[in-house]
Amino acid sequence: MDAQNDFVMDRTPYPFIEMNPNDMKELGLGEGDLVEVYNDAGSTQAMVQPTPSAKPKQTFMLFAFPTGVQGNVVNAGVNELIIPNYKQTWADIRKIASAPETTKRLSFKSPHYKA
Repeated sequence: MDAQNDFVMDRTPYPFIEMNPNDMKELGLGEGDLVEVYNDAGSTQAMVQPTPSAKPKQTFMLFAFPTGVQGNVVNAGVNELIIPNYKQTWADIRKIASAPETTKRLSFKSPHYKA
């Protein structure tokens, strides 16, 4: 792995899903909780990352998180370049566990900063 991947793995022990805090409240989720993201194509698991800048009812997951399987929920559609439609996939989210000890020690401060 390279230095950037080492940083991501050290900082986030699980693949994460960024969510709007109001959506989290609606689903009864707290920071660091573990969820299942699922649809007709498949399912994957992730750690909830509150992201105030996330639009309501939209989430974000990294495509290539070293231990993640976000591709399991990608539908069969493709864009105009015949590339799988990674960026627009519908899925449901359900809580599978409250934040485990390994996520309780994390900082959930925004990674965005102003220069």
